[in-house]
Amino acid sequence: MARYVLRLASMCTALMLPNLGIAEAAPSNRPSYLGVHLGQSQDEVKYILGYPPSVVDDSLTDDQYSGYRVYDTSGRDNKNSMPAGKGIGDYRKWSYDTSGARIDLAFSKAGGALEAITCFSNGSEMCPPLYGIRDGQSEESVIRSLGNPDRSSLNGVSKALAYTAFGLTVTLTQSRVYMITLHN
Repeated sequence: MARYVLRLASMCTALMLPNLGIAEAAPSNRPSYLGVHLGQSQDEVKYILGYPPSVVDDSLTDDQYSGYRVYDTSGRDNKNSMPAGKGIGDYRKWSYDTSGARIDLAFSKAGGALEAITCFSNGSEMCPPLYGIRDGQSEESVIRSLGNPDRSSLNGVSKALAYTAFGLTVTLTQSRVYMITLHN
């Protein structure tokens, strides 16, 4: 009987996850977004999404770059190319541009496991929904869907709503979602 209940619960979860904007449950039940799962290696992510067009070096302390620098990985931009001898595996942040959105991935360390997936929208409805939340959606609608956040914080013109149980942070400006982050 216990096996039947467990199997039924597993099937119900598998049926519900696509409606929440999660592509599928990973074998270890790690959440996924945009086809990649938290905890995946850089090689697994590269296999699924392809070679990242840019990487971010967030270890810089040079004031000219405000603590980070974005490098082009194609080799076509001499001014912003990665330093000689460096490869994408040497960076913990990767970035992919899509039409109307930017996908940022953060790994635990260079060569480490995926710990955050962010979709930053340049418009409305450019990011796939996650837990039923879309970019362009109002703050009231987010709270109606997910309840009150565990934390909220204001930073300049942005407001972040954190939902710990979901590993989700929704960032808004002018009361509208423009960034969705799935994280550990």
